Amino acid sequence: MSIGFPPAYDELPDTPVIAVSGHRRLSAQAEATLEQALGRLWPALAQEWSARGRGEHPPLVANGLAVGADLLFAETRQRGFPAAKDWHVLPCSPALFEATLLDGLEMRSDAAAELHARYQRATGRATTQTVICDTPEPPTSLSYAALARWVVAAADGLIAYWDGENPHGEGGTGDVVELACARALPVLLVSPDGEVRGAGAMAGKSDDVQVLAREFAGLALGQFGRREELAAARAGE
Repeated sequence: MSIGFPPAYDELPDTPVIAVSGHRRLSAQAEATLEQALGRLWPALAQEWSARGRGEHPPLVANGLAVGADLLFAETRQRGFPAAKDWHVLPCSPALFEATLLDGLEMRSDAAAELHARYQRATGRATTQTVICDTPEPPTSLSYAALARWVVAAADGLIAYWDGENPHGEGGTGDVVELACARALPVLLVSPDGEVRGAGAMAGKSDDVQVLAREFAGLALGQFGRREELAAARAGE
């Protein structure tokens, strides 16, 4: 486990980073639709990554692993792009995060137990874990705002499940998307109806998933290359 904020270019992983973000509250229909969309997207990305000769250097997927879309990103990634690795990025200590995992959600005890089990499986598969603020206090809206800024600063591209509504304060998915677009990162958005489209550096691109995956992989690798060049230049100063 590492701790730190903000991420410095020369301290970031020496592999491309794809950040994921999504809403915490999902209906059963929304979850099924997102799972289908990601079931198409991850294999397309895996294929494009391999086609570019990067099969031996898979990306790290920066994921907060909250319940809802984040867990689905992790579970579908494992099936559709198994070579990629998960990077668990937390706003507070792992114990505090898990203790507040279901705060604000109403559900039966068996459903809560299943979500906890899914979360523990996902965290157990993560190869890297970073805590950006190791305090004794539970996470707040400010914690999640800091997490959003940290993840976007570390990312070479973003995939988000977003309902298209304006951000309701800092730290939510809408805020993460805005930050990524402001950085001109390649962004893939999955809408509640399962449509995948480009935003940020990919605004206006094709709605064909394979074409989008090809564009996204190329732009993310380009972003990573620039990050490596900057880190090397700084190391040589």
